[in-house]
Amino acid sequence: MPHFVSLVAKIQVNNYESKKALADLQDQMRLLKKDLEKKDGLIQELTSMKDPTRHVHFEKDRYESLIGQDRTSLEAARRELDQCRIKVEGLAQDLRETTIKSSAKDERINELKHEIESLKKEHDLVIHANNQLRLRLRELESNITSYDSVTNKSSLTISSLQKDLKEKQDQLLELQSRIRTHMEERETSERKTDTLNKKLQELFSQLSVTLGTDYGQPTTVAFDKVMTRVADINAENTLLKGKLIKIEEINRTLENESQANRSTLQQMSNQLHSFEQFNVNHRFQTDSIKAERDVALNDKETIKKELETVKSRLDSVQKAWQNARGELDQRETRFSSNELHLKQLENDALYSKSCFDAFKQQVSQLLSDGYVKVEPKEDEIKEKIRLLMQSSKDRGIIITNLQNQKEQLSKQVQEQIDLNKEEDKKRRHTESHILELEQKVKTLDNNYTTTEVYRENLKQDKAKFLYFLERLASIMKIENVSNEFGYELNPDIILTRAEQLMKLENDSIIDQKSSNYSLQRKIKQLKEQIENKDLHLDLLRKKVISLEEGRLVKTDLEHEIDDHVILSRKMKTKVETLTQQVNDLKNENTQLKAQITDVHTLKGRLAEREKEVRRLLEDINKLENTRDRQAVKISTLQDRIHAVDDDANQNLLSSDNTVRALSNELRFLKGSLEQVTEREQRLLDFRALIARMLGLDAKTLAVPDYEITARLERLLTTVQPTMAIPFVQVPTSTTKSTNITQQHQSPYQYHHHHHPRHQNTHSAHGRHRSPSPISRRTQGGHRARSLSPLQVGIDPRTY
Repeated sequence: MPHFVSLVAKIQVNNYESKKALADLQDQMRLLKKDLEKKDGLIQELTSMKDPTRHVHFEKDRYESLIGQDRTSLEAARRELDQCRIKVEGLAQDLRETTIKSSAKDERINELKHEIESLKKEHDLVIHANNQLRLRLRELESNITSYDSVTNKSSLTISSLQKDLKEKQDQLLELQSRIRTHMEERETSERKTDTLNKKLQELFSQLSVTLGTDYGQPTTVAFDKVMTRVADINAENTLLKGKLIKIEEINRTLENESQANRSTLQQMSNQLHSFEQFNVNHRFQTDSIKAERDVALNDKETIKKELETVKSRLDSVQKAWQNARGELDQRETRFSSNELHLKQLENDALYSKSCFDAFKQQVSQLLSDGYVKVEPKEDEIKEKIRLLMQSSKDRGIIITNLQNQKEQLSKQVQEQIDLNKEEDKKRRHTESHILELEQKVKTLDNNYTTTEVYRENLKQDKAKFLYFLERLASIMKIENVSNEFGYELNPDIILTRAEQLMKLENDSIIDQKSSNYSLQRKIKQLKEQIENKDLHLDLLRKKVISLEEGRLVKTDLEHEIDDHVILSRKMKTKVETLTQQVNDLKNENTQLKAQITDVHTLKGRLAEREKEVRRLLEDINKLENTRDRQAVKISTLQDRIHAVDDDANQNLLSSDNTVRALSNELRFLKGSLEQVTEREQRLLDFRALIARMLGLDAKTLAVPDYEITARLERLLTTVQPTMAIPFVQVPTSTTKSTNITQQHQSPYQYHHHHHPRHQNTHSAHGRHRSPSPISRRTQGGHRARSLSPLQVGIDPRTY
């Protein structure tokens, strides 16, 4: 029961851990969703800062599909966990039922043991009654010898006794025939007992094999309990073997005594024979029940071990699955953020290219005139690109941090794999060590039992020896001396006493020999005197006979009458004694009949016990069926666990492939970022140089492009009043060209409506210019100027 309670506690702990793990996964999913929502908000804010009219559409369907796949996988995993929990609870219930049934069987076995002891006591009482009957039979045989002497004297009594003897002889013949039949039945039963003994030996061998199986190690407490249980079973087996040997010896003695007393104990021998058969059957049934109980216990332990292995595998699979899911979620978030970052970088690169080309063309056209054309140079733009590099360094730091995290995660995965390998090695080493310890414990148990048997034999021999010494001392009259000196000096004292007795016996033998010689001489003299007296008496007898012959004729009849009267009195006394014995035998017969009724009641109890044994066998068959079902369930669980392991391995491989693809894309993005940053730095340098030439501080002030272009126009109008500034349209290289042209046109239209002074100046200057540039200007509408960073969507902090 304590082991079962510990197992239930482990199952509850595992259920609590699984629930805790599910709660952790749900919290992680919530946190990830919150982070994704925050990132989406930041991306929308950035896009709104760059261009309020432009709407960027994210691929939400793809994100939702990924989340849906994760949800489906999570739901499937939860279903599998629920199924595993249900199966574990069912197995726990089956274990509880098996433990309850095994405890009931143990109680039943203890009851059977108590009943066997009661039967043994009754058997001892029957043996005591048999001994009393034997003593009475011996007394009757002694009386029969005296009766033979009496029958020689009285012919009348002899005739009656002869008739009785004939009847008794007939009865004896009938009884002998019955005894022969019973002996034949006994021989058949002995053969059956031999076969049953062989079967018992086979069962004992099977029990030794079953008890010698390897139990494994969940915990040290379970191992100690198993070893104590095995020790108790071995002790019980040794006690039962000793009892069986004693019972066999008792049976042999009973058989010898029954052969000696066939004439008087015929009915009792039959009853004893049936009782012995009942004992043998009962022992066989108890041994079979014990074997089945041991098998059930072994099955229970194997089921517990398999459950523990399945739980450990489930825990490892859940941990691996959780780690893999966490890594996949992290990688997916990184992948989505990198994709968004890539899109932003591509849009920025395209826009920067178009702006750069337009800016270079505007500046070259502003600086050029009809005779000299100034081509754009990238060397003057490097200072401004360096300023852009400062902003891109932050992005490079983020990418380096992501790479470092990836390397750390790969290192952690490798460390976990190494730790798992080390744990497997430790587990194997502990299993081998446990097997060695079990073998050592078995050898020590065998040595301990042998030593205990030797000790008991030595104690018995010692007790017998001490009892022998006490008897010798009492016979030799050395009790007072032994009490004074103790038991250690008893042998020496007994030896000295024996030597003294031998000397005394030798002296007495010599004295007896001398006295015998003197007595033999006296006897010879007395014999000679007696012979002389006999001769004298013979002569006197002859004379007396001759004188008394006349008298004897008269006295013979009187003597015969007196003899008959004396004989009749003696016969009356003997008849009274015989009637008393017959009454005693009748009482004994009534007692034996009562014992026979008790035996019949015992037979009824045995029948009930046989029925209960059959019920127990049916229960054992049911347990075996449940064990087979549990084995099938465990095999299915193992198959599912292998399938989950394969799925986890496939997911890990796919995640590794995605990580490699992401690393390649990150390298490509790094190269493109470096190129873009170089171009931006060149543009910034070129812009700073032009601002310096125009007298503006680009380092201290955030100078917009339209101020630079306005100053360049003023400078060119003052230097070359006849020069026309053409309008250069920005190339439409992307899908967003229409929006860009609108952004370029709308602010300048607003500017022309709200600044009439500039219109007057342009018209005034347009009168003195040549017709070709004026026509160009009128065809293009208004002159093209660079947009402000707030209206275009560029972050002013990068300038």
